[in-house]
Order: sequence, then C-alpha cells, then structure tokens
Amino acid sequence: MTESAVAVLGFTGTSRALPATSRDRIDGDLATLVERHKPTGIVTGACVGVDAYVHHWFADHFPEVRRTVVFPGNLKATDPSVADTAHEVQRMPAGSSYRARNTRMVELSDTMASFWTGQERSGTYMTMNIARRAQKLESKDIFGVGLSDSEVRNRYLELQPTR
Repeated sequence: MTESAVAVLGFTGTSRALPATSRDRIDGDLATLVERHKPTGIVTGACVGVDAYVHHWFADHFPEVRRTVVFPGNLKATDPSVADTAHEVQRMPAGSSYRARNTRMVELSDTMASFWTGQERSGTYMTMNIARRAQKLESKDIFGVGLSDSEVRNRYLELQPTR
C-alpha cells in the first residue's frame, strides 16, 4: 500500500502509559504509516504516552526523519526527554491551553495520525477534530489503543455531525 509522500506527519494520542501489547500494535501501525506517507518530518505534542513513544520510535528507527515537539504551556504531563532528541522544540507560552498546543501541531503537519482510546472527552479527540476541520485527518490514519482500529474509526465517524 504505497501512497504519495507527505512532508510532515503529525501525531496525537493517549497520554496514558502504554502496555507492551499496545506498544507492539503501535509499532506495526507506525511502520504502516511510514510506508503509506513516507514522512520527512514528524510533529508530536511532548506528553507522556503516545507522544513520547512515537517520538522515540522515530529517533530509533528513522533518525533521518526530522522530529519536532510542541510542549504545552502546562508541563505536568510531559516527557522532558523528547527535547533531547528533537530537531526542533517549540514551547507554548505558560498558561496557554492544550487547544492552542493541539492547533499548533495541526498547523505544523501536512497530515495527522491518531492513536485513540475512543474517549470523546480527551485531548486526542480534540486534536482529531481540529485536524478533520483542516482536512488533515483521514479515517485510515486513526488507530485504536485498547480497541480495534475499526471500532475507533467507526466511533469517530458516528460522533461527527451530519451535514
């Protein structure tokens, strides 16, 4: 399944700790995304969980891919180690919202991928909606964490407003 290259692939996902079974699935999903999009750069949000995992995975497996991290204004749930291996670090102003950070990640990306638990009230879901409105998220780039890919893709489609 080869598709055209994108310059920058952005990522959003759960900030929960990832069990080994989720990491194994995410490894396969990341390999699929690299094959599908052939990114020259990635953007992550610097939080623990998927953000940090994806960043370190690219540093280990594709060090030539440029890694940009966007730290939120609130550093409570971040993994500072991502700054050590990033090519570019952006820091949102103290007191700025996660929405501002999430919007910035979408702005910096040509397309987005999501690792979602299916929770509607989450930063991942917020970022997915920002990316969808910017026409930077396709359902094939939504992957499940704790649920199957088809379950989260269907859930996301069900939650979208009808036109």
